[in-house]
Amino acid sequence: MTSKTPRHKRHFRLSPTLTIIITLLLITALALTFFYTPLNTKYSTMVKKDVIVGFTGAPDLQLLTKYKATILEVYSIIPAIHALVPQKYIESLEKDPAIEYVSENSSIKINSTEEEQTSGQNWPQWPLQLIEAPAAWTKSNGTGIKIALLDTGITPIDDLPFYGGSNCVNSGDTTDLDGHGTMMASLIVTQHTSPTGLRGVAPGAEVYAVKVLNDQGEGSTTHAILGIQWAVDNGMHIISISFGFDNHNPSLNSAINRAYARGVLIVASAGNNGDTFWPDVVYPAKYDVVIAVSAINENKDRLRSASFGSEVELAAPGEKIWARGIGNTIVSGSGTSFAVPYVTGTAALVWGENNSLTNVEVRNILTQTATSLHGDGRDKYFGYGLINAAAALQIAPLNSNNNTSTSTSNPSGSTNTATPSTKINPQTTPTPPTITQTSPPTTFPTPTNTQTPPPTTLQTNTIIIIVSIPIILIFTVITTSIILYNKNKKQPN
Repeated sequence: MTSKTPRHKRHFRLSPTLTIIITLLLITALALTFFYTPLNTKYSTMVKKDVIVGFTGAPDLQLLTKYKATILEVYSIIPAIHALVPQKYIESLEKDPAIEYVSENSSIKINSTEEEQTSGQNWPQWPLQLIEAPAAWTKSNGTGIKIALLDTGITPIDDLPFYGGSNCVNSGDTTDLDGHGTMMASLIVTQHTSPTGLRGVAPGAEVYAVKVLNDQGEGSTTHAILGIQWAVDNGMHIISISFGFDNHNPSLNSAINRAYARGVLIVASAGNNGDTFWPDVVYPAKYDVVIAVSAINENKDRLRSASFGSEVELAAPGEKIWARGIGNTIVSGSGTSFAVPYVTGTAALVWGENNSLTNVEVRNILTQTATSLHGDGRDKYFGYGLINAAAALQIAPLNSNNNTSTSTSNPSGSTNTATPSTKINPQTTPTPPTITQTSPPTTFPTPTNTQTPPPTTLQTNTIIIIVSIPIILIFTVITTSIILYNKNKKQPN
């Protein structure tokens, strides 16, 4: 009979496999404690965030040097600096009394939903007829009005004059390799002698290619600020914007407010989130001083993808809009970005007819004469209604000696029930830009403010070390455990 060891005399012993596993896990924990934390601290110190730093007073370069920042751009339109700031110092910088805000240099992109090549010569005339542009042309063609087109640039094509501009993305020229900017320009200023059948809304206006988006239709906040700054510095009357982003950015908001206070009218697309769970109007159209434009189809129905909200101010054609693309192609596109040129062009017609108007007065005229599409007043889908060029031109002269406009009847019989927006209150009384007659230059000015931010410093070796240590140790534990388990399993009992 085999004797049994008394229960109270049994000793608990770890198996070799379990002993190795526990040992390796302890080593992993120690490695993470002694290696990961210091390296992560060093990583946060070395990594720099791409930000725009706004000051309560004049920009202080010495202050940013204190926070180990790399200065990339000092803006003239706003008291702010574009810089790379170590992550470690961001919180302290935000708390500095000299700093108003530290905002991310966020991305921006085109607000269009689709584009496709189109063939044929039967150019659709319904968009121009819908806004009653032909009747307005008997009074104005927008002569002398300068429009800064903040987009992907413009590529020279037949019957589309443009007057130079600036590349705010890189050190290149303003050539458009995406096609979007060229399409927007063609809808505004294509000459009425063009054999294609396209007629620009304001063929006498001067369009300037301000490239703030790259050849993929993407850019950043700093590119947009530089574009706005260029527009103000060069006496533009209108800034036309067909890009957007989802979150408020204080630096861009400040630049837009400064431009509006300087007398510039700003028109932007409302966005194409209407059929999503977040259908809100995008920025910068969402800002008070910007005319947010929605899009409709030939039947005056809202484009399903068009963003909506209380910020929508006007509506314009935006579905299957034919335009001119790069290489003299004909392109059809949809989205709120395609609606913007109709509002921009109409504003140029009004301003060209009466150059004593301010941007606020031009804006009031556009809203007062819009054709209501949804009962009386303003609604979240169409704003004050469909832009009406003929009606706007009819009352434009009435504002030459008056700062307050009154609505008049529409010559085409349309009902104009809109009233001026109560939110149009610039910080200072704008001064109308000086209108001078110029001709298209044969050579374009050298772009300014074209410094491309260097890539953010990502200490690659540090990241590799941090990530590799736990992965290698865990892999070792698992492999060793499997080997020992198989070895013990093969041993005889």
